[in-house]
Amino acid sequence: MRGTDMRAALPPWPELAIHVLVAMFVDDTGFYWNHRLLHHPRLYKHVHKMHHEFKNVAWFTAAYAHPIEFFMSSIPSSVGPLITGAPLSAILFWYESVHLSGVCTRRRMGWMLRLEQRY
Repeated sequence: MRGTDMRAALPPWPELAIHVLVAMFVDDTGFYWNHRLLHHPRLYKHVHKMHHEFKNVAWFTAAYAHPIEFFMSSIPSSVGPLITGAPLSAILFWYESVHLSGVCTRRRMGWMLRLEQRY
């Protein structure tokens, strides 16, 4: 059968930690600079403004973005594992962590906004 062996185990914890820490650094740095670039007047009006139009902060708004922004934001998440040569299992672990983090962050923001509106 062709394809990747999906039964591959995660690498040992020290190796996984290196893959994840490098990926976190690259992703966070790339996200920061991408986000700054998207607030440039020429890009904001045509690309990033769509992201700020959604006033209800909820878990499903994490991916509410223009296709160009969606593509730009996916690049930093992919570069970290490529730099370290992470195995597929570590890459899947990393991607799940990124997506879960986005969902959980939006959920917490929603709770905080509702609390602020109450008082």
